[in-house]
Amino acid sequence: MSTVGTVRRKVVPVLPTTEGLAETARPMWKRGQVLAAVVVVAVVGLAEGWLYSQSYYGSLGVPTNDLGISPTDMVVQGARCLLPLTGAGVGYLLAQAGWDQRPVAVGVVLYAGLIAYLAYVERLLTGPEIAVQSASVLVAGTIALGRSHGFGRTATQGLALVAGLLLVLVLLPVVYGGQDAVSFEGTSKTDLRIVSSRDLGIPDATSDGSSYVYSDYLLVRETDSRYWILRVAHPQSVYAISRSDVVSVRY
Repeated sequence: MSTVGTVRRKVVPVLPTTEGLAETARPMWKRGQVLAAVVVVAVVGLAEGWLYSQSYYGSLGVPTNDLGISPTDMVVQGARCLLPLTGAGVGYLLAQAGWDQRPVAVGVVLYAGLIAYLAYVERLLTGPEIAVQSASVLVAGTIALGRSHGFGRTATQGLALVAGLLLVLVLLPVVYGGQDAVSFEGTSKTDLRIVSSRDLGIPDATSDGSSYVYSDYLLVRETDSRYWILRVAHPQSVYAISRSDVVSVRY
């Protein structure tokens, strides 16, 4: 009768090597990539701000080459125009978190509804602007969702993604600028009062014989050399007053 012995094997845990830990801890983005992303966002923001200025002042009938629009002004308006593109970030982060396509789509829709609600309650945007903003959020989120699932690898798909992104980037500042100009032209109350020492040939001036007062106007923009004003209830009736002709201004 033979005895069969039991062989016991000792299990030794395999610890990750230093190289493996370093590979795991490696940041998703390198410093160069982060810097490049910041530069791209800044350039796009400036471009968005420039498009907004062209749309806004162009709709009012004001030439934009003599308004002294600073890069800071363009960045501020550009940031506002880029806000809907955060929908792409929401879609990308949810997809990277392992969510399926349908929950990611629902998340993007809820995000679009949230910022639309905030814009409406705080009266930050007009109705058409909110509609365009919501559509842009959905488009951006759809682009990010499709990209995270492999869409865009072929030349045709990549072209479709680029075309959709460019459409959003151009449409937002143009619509925002145009709608803001319409809202500004609809303003009926103003506290602006410009006093000049001579008749400037501008309508609705009141005079006491020694000075001329212009009070039925809205201030479009003030530069180092002149005041650009818009006649109340008269769209496209824009006039430029040289600072040298102004005695006093009350805003």
